[in-house]
Amino acid sequence: MKRSLISVTALLFMSLYLLSGLSFAQVKDDNSIKTNKSYMKMGKKCGMCSKMDKGSMGGQNMMKQISDEEAKTLFNNYLSNLKGYTLVSTNKYKTRKGVVYSADIKDSSSNLFRLTVDPMGKLKGPNLLTTVN
Repeated sequence: MKRSLISVTALLFMSLYLLSGLSFAQVKDDNSIKTNKSYMKMGKKCGMCSKMDKGSMGGQNMMKQISDEEAKTLFNNYLSNLKGYTLVSTNKYKTRKGVVYSADIKDSSSNLFRLTVDPMGKLKGPNLLTTVN
């Protein structure tokens, strides 16, 4: 009696185990069954993931980086529209996405502002740094 109860219990647990495995299976369009484990391969085993790096897709950089001259012309074009503002200094620094350019400008009352150009060439600012009053 004990043996038959143990074998029935084992058979019941095995059938539940198989049914739970089928419930987590995914059906593709061609009606073939694939388990979830095949979709969870990420990292170095993933075909596209291993070719990616910072700011690029498939090893090719998708963003156009601007040069020093383009950043300076953006700053000068912006300052030509403003009266009484002068360029004090320019800086460039490297970030994960590329090179960012910044320029400090001063107005007629000696307030200091900062303009920044991101790696894609978008001019941001002016941001107030210091005020005299």
